[in-house]
Parts: sequence; structure tokens; C-alpha cells
Amino acid sequence: MFKLFSSFSAVLFVIGTLLFCSSFFVNVSMWFGIELIKGGVFLFLIGMFLQSMHEFERNKSINE
Repeated sequence: MFKLFSSFSAVLFVIGTLLFCSSFFVNVSMWFGIELIKGGVFLFLIGMFLQSMHEFERNKSINE
């Protein structure tokens, strides 16, 4: 599950960076790229939180 979050957030980050860079040359708003980059980062943070909760629950059940 973490691999899905990390790969999807990487794709959003790359697309957002490309849109942001292309906004200097093409008539595209730079805010589309910035929002995609922010979305990718937030998605990655959510994935890290869910992964840490999963590891915590697994370690808790092993210790009991």
C-alpha cells in the first residue's frame, strides 16, 4: 500500500513540476503545477502516516 502512495505522489510531483516549468513558456497557469506538487506531498505524508500506523499495530500484536 505504501508503494502505491509513494509512486502516485511521485507521479503527481513530476506532473506538477512539469506544469510549473511549462507555465513560463506556455499560457498555462502556474497554480495548476503548484497545487499538484502540494497534493503529491500531502498524499505522500498520508501514506507515511498510514504505513507507520500499520507498523505500530503489527509490532503491538507481535509483542502481545
